[in-house]
Amino acid sequence: MIIDLKTISSSAKIDTLGAELRSFEDGFGTEYIWQRNPDFWSKSSPILFPIVGKLKDNKTIIDNTTYSIPKHGFAKDLEFEVIENRQNFVALELIYSKKTLDIFPFKFSLLISYFLEDDKISITYEVSNIDKKEMFYGIGAHPAFNCPLYKDKTIFENYIVQLGTTRDLLSPIYDINRDILNLNNRNSFSLNGKIELDYNLFKDDAIIFENIPTDNVILYNSISGQGVKVLFKGFEHLAFWTPNKKNSPFICIEPWSSLPYSSSDGKDFKDKFGINNLASGEKDTYYLEIIPI
Repeated sequence: MIIDLKTISSSAKIDTLGAELRSFEDGFGTEYIWQRNPDFWSKSSPILFPIVGKLKDNKTIIDNTTYSIPKHGFAKDLEFEVIENRQNFVALELIYSKKTLDIFPFKFSLLISYFLEDDKISITYEVSNIDKKEMFYGIGAHPAFNCPLYKDKTIFENYIVQLGTTRDLLSPIYDINRDILNLNNRNSFSLNGKIELDYNLFKDDAIIFENIPTDNVILYNSISGQGVKVLFKGFEHLAFWTPNKKNSPFICIEPWSSLPYSSSDGKDFKDKFGINNLASGEKDTYYLEIIPI
């Protein structure tokens, strides 16, 4: 089911399947979110939970039992319950079930809320451990932005990602053939705070920055200066992705709290590099804002 949010000068659409942001338009009718053309990518902004990326052979060990968890988890493929719905606000919840316990043996609540204002949309992600034992998990945002944003003569390569830091950064290389993030082999980015977009940047799949020292990213057209700002809080890592070989007209800006299967992972889920832990009865909260500029 699609839920419409509206203000005087903006609108958004939220899908109860996966609690996924399907559309965000400003008052001039500019659509910021990728519109799911399956020739390129059939998602728009999936929520990654309880893992980010893949596990080795899609399997892991929890409490001495082997479980199989699909790539990017299962939240993106399940219906959320609408808890509250107003003209410019909606809260949706996914609670554990027999189906989820069969592949992820923790009792959890995942509450996603969207608050639409005239000049931005804010998203809150709340992960609650309602089990009697400690829970381990990962979560990530995966919004895809139209790039180019406008129906003009500009192209993907006219766009720049401005990071909120000027520090040189290292990005571990993703070995596509082995489905592993190689933390011992990294590309160096002397960015001066900027990434000039080029499809060749994504020849090894996503660009991933661990523990990135910033909480904001701006995607903008180098000619017009127009674009979108993404603010995030609580997420430690940041990834950028678009399919390398398809000239896809979108770019994903992905704050993560965990990482895909890496060369530093242990066999147990709790020993996975970068995994989060949550005590019984506790809650973690993450935030994301999308602001047209």
